[in-house]
Amino acid sequence: MTKPKRTTKRTTQPITGTPERLPLSELREMATLCKRHWGSGSIRDLVTADGHYRPTLITKVFPPERERRIDQGWTQEELASFSADCAERERLADLYDRVQAARGDSRRAARS
Repeated sequence: MTKPKRTTKRTTQPITGTPERLPLSELREMATLCKRHWGSGSIRDLVTADGHYRPTLITKVFPPERERRIDQGWTQEELASFSADCAERERLADLYDRVQAARGDSRRAARS
């Protein structure tokens, strides 16, 4: 008995797929941000997650959250550091969205 021919095409493309490849400098930036803000630290794990998974990244410090952190004893330096981390996660989410668009994947990062 022979194996049936494969009738479907692969839908995944390389991380840097088409039509708009990320420049090397942005891929390096994404790798750095993944290491800081993503579980495994791997771009591939982030971009090619199974199923319909999409990352949720905290990208804003809402006033009630800021007040709660102040009540918990956070210093102004800690709040500034948290705000800087939020800005980095926003950039990571933007880069993720561009990579997914280039791959032809409809998933986009959720921001909270």
